[in-house]
Amino acid sequence: MLVNYLLFDSHEQALNLRSLLKDEGIRTRIAPAPRSLTRCCGVSLIVAEDDADSVRDYIESHPGLCREFEAAEQDFNPNRDRYC
Repeated sequence: MLVNYLLFDSHEQALNLRSLLKDEGIRTRIAPAPRSLTRCCGVSLIVAEDDADSVRDYIESHPGLCREFEAAEQDFNPNRDRYC
């Protein structure tokens, strides 16, 4: 499954954009940046597919808010950190 990630140069930049998008009524989720996209500070925002176009329009009209907006395969392992 493809997931939309916003990537940043700093943690502060991620929290700032999350707040701005929340004010616009767009929900995001803070997550570690995937290893395949680790050209950033390590923090990303996950954006729902339904909101992807709205987010893309917002960041294009407000340059400098994030480093990149990319989609990547979700590599979630449900057995991670399970030891029994």
